[in-house]
Amino acid sequence: MGPNVRLILAAALALWLKPAIAEEPQDVDPVELAALMVSDGHWDRAERVLADVDVADRHLDKARFYTLRGLVRAHANLFEQAIEDFRQALAQKEADPLVNLHLARALLETKDPQAAVDAIAASGEAGRALAGSWLLLARAQVDLVHPREAWGALADGEARFPAELEFGRQKVALLVSLGLYQEAVSQGRAWLAKQPGDRTAWLGLAEAMRNAGEEQEAIALLEEARMRFPDSVDVSKLLGRLYLQTGHASIAADILGVAAEVDPSLFIAAAESARQAGQLDRALYFNGRVVDPAEKARQRLGLYVEQADWSRALSLEDRLDRLSLGKDDGVRYALAYSAFELGDVDRAERHLQGIADPRVFRDATALREAMSACRGAAGGCP
Repeated sequence: MGPNVRLILAAALALWLKPAIAEEPQDVDPVELAALMVSDGHWDRAERVLADVDVADRHLDKARFYTLRGLVRAHANLFEQAIEDFRQALAQKEADPLVNLHLARALLETKDPQAAVDAIAASGEAGRALAGSWLLLARAQVDLVHPREAWGALADGEARFPAELEFGRQKVALLVSLGLYQEAVSQGRAWLAKQPGDRTAWLGLAEAMRNAGEEQEAIALLEEARMRFPDSVDVSKLLGRLYLQTGHASIAADILGVAAEVDPSLFIAAAESARQAGQLDRALYFNGRVVDPAEKARQRLGLYVEQADWSRALSLEDRLDRLSLGKDDGVRYALAYSAFELGDVDRAERHLQGIADPRVFRDATALREAMSACRGAAGGCP
């Protein structure tokens, strides 16, 4: 569930989550104190306070106690226990009908969407007056594989709360899940028009398109986003990776290389993009600016191998050992192959010893066979 839904539901209880506290600490009602802690996000402290409450106390506000304990348990992902607490709270005559919404959320987490639908209905007009209840209902209908009903809940909620943009995002997500990509793009652009300056909205829609396999739609959205947010590293990062994914490695290297000037962690991706584009000198330049020494050394080894520069590949042995990469099976094989190409089969054999990764082991076995064959050949190994 998105953070917006949580905030909307939490707001419904704001009035009673922060009660007045008596001036003298010893007079503080523990349930009121726990409510204050929950509202301030001190969940562990609230749990400890509630654990000491005497449930048999006839003066205890049980509806409030069980609601608070349910919230604490739900926050700890103890949803089965939270469900019991919320039901206990709702069994009290003074129960707040909005507790049904918290019950519904916990039921969704335990994969009981039909019970969640029933709980949302039980919240009555008080629940329908909250945008979060419609978002919960849509999620429950999606889990029930009722797309028509889910769409109806989102449309009704959006009509009631036109300022709540989460409805638009969920409608787009639903369209994507149904494979209605063109309609999703159309609805998505209408949704973006309401928040043109929200970079995360553009990223979210592009990510949804990418996850649905609609890479070209995602690229088109991100290209537009890049014009709107030219300084956004996040937009450039996703766009560069999409270009790489779709076979446009050179364009990816251009985009990621520029973004890496702001976020140096991207130099590794820029170098890989240049490598895939066949621009090995450019890849080495980007690699030279990689911050992480282990990533830098591993990638540089691969680039030297790609260039068939066996001597420079072997020159990395000491550095790789210092970085604790000398025992990595992939690194071992690359060094062994480099040594073999230089005719140093004994050195190659040393690097092959201990390789256990099944994928690398097959290649290592083939290399050993080649070494054995060339040892017996008249001209020896290369």
